[in-house]
Amino acid sequence: MSDLLHQPWVGASWEGFVIHQVLGLLAACGEAVEPHYFHTSDGYEVDLVFKLGSRLWAVETKLSANPAAEDYNRFNVTAELIGAARRYMVAQVVEPALGRTGGVLSLPHLWDVLEKELH
Repeated sequence: MSDLLHQPWVGASWEGFVIHQVLGLLAACGEAVEPHYFHTSDGYEVDLVFKLGSRLWAVETKLSANPAAEDYNRFNVTAELIGAARRYMVAQVVEPALGRTGGVLSLPHLWDVLEKELH
């Protein structure tokens, strides 16, 4: 397992998996969203951007079980650049750390947040 997690492609695979799962859940709930990726020339990025209802969502992925505070802060700055009302970093965390408009959570916790938003 350790050898696998240290492969250079694992982070990109995790990112693709999360994006696929989020878009699949939204599609299964009848939500047609137009997914985007955001990247600036100076390296700020968001892995998944979509509009749900009237709110713009920003979702960033980190394979880590303990993402660095500077990673979340950088993500938050980027989400602010695009005016995202909802900002979530999906990581391998056990317990979510959520605020009013976002935070760091696991993929199952993000599904819960999305389902509450849809109903």
